[in-house]
Amino acid sequence: MVQFIPLSIVYSLRSADFRVKEFTMRFLSLLPVFALCFSACKKNCPEIPEPLPSMRYINLQDQAVGRGTPAFLDLDGDGHRDLGFSVILVGDPSLPGDKTQFYATGSFNTFFPINAAEESPRLEPGATIHATAFAGYDWFNAPAILLAQRVELVNGTLYWEGPWKHAAHRFLPFYILRDSKRYFGWIEISFNTATQQTILHRAAVSEAAEKGVKAGI
Repeated sequence: MVQFIPLSIVYSLRSADFRVKEFTMRFLSLLPVFALCFSACKKNCPEIPEPLPSMRYINLQDQAVGRGTPAFLDLDGDGHRDLGFSVILVGDPSLPGDKTQFYATGSFNTFFPINAAEESPRLEPGATIHATAFAGYDWFNAPAILLAQRVELVNGTLYWEGPWKHAAHRFLPFYILRDSKRYFGWIEISFNTATQQTILHRAAVSEAAEKGVKAGI
């Protein structure tokens, strides 16, 4: 026995098929628009920054470093000194006069970025610290950089030199090499020419290897 499909059902199926085809054509026609929007977003939308690593923080309690009062710091808690701050008195007959020099130093496994003038960058809060962050600088281990020096001539003339002589809560970047991996960090420093002291506020070192950090954060 032959069964016939009611015309209403046939029309409904044809109508549904037409709507599907119409939707498909509209979708295909909009693909270039979607592609353009996606391309524009890739060019103009800001990249999501990588989360900062956990940090090991050390409160240095505004420790003052002057003549006869050096400071040596174990920042990663392994029982070994990583950073040192000290003052030395140098007689310079070429002036003639004396220089009181304020140094920051590092252990064999501690690295500073140092430029051709043998200076390290004095960073603002929030500055990025990672392997390639400092153009014109190379990373050196067992570093010794002159922060500032007081020059006193035999005729009584007195003046200060050095990139850190007016530093107020600025950051010295470094990394510690452990098991062939780099752990980046910073130390917050101020300088007081009136008292002739380097002031150490706080320091931090990343707990994750090979991760960039932010000065002061």
